[in-house]
Amino acid sequence: MVIIDGISYPIYDYRSVREWRHLDLWQYKSYLVARIPRYIVGDKVVSLGVPWSAPLERMTTLLEKKR
Repeated sequence: MVIIDGISYPIYDYRSVREWRHLDLWQYKSYLVARIPRYIVGDKVVSLGVPWSAPLERMTTLLEKKR
């Protein structure tokens, strides 16, 4: 179950693995890797938004602010 604004929605499936470039730690490159759930709202399937990146971006918000 996914809870959005206090309402529970059933999980439909998970997207394939996605990768976001994040701030480096010392000389090491950092990446966030996750499988994002998709849930059912009425007759539509919707992807859960992630708090660390804007939609369709491949970099985290913190990395974009640094540039």
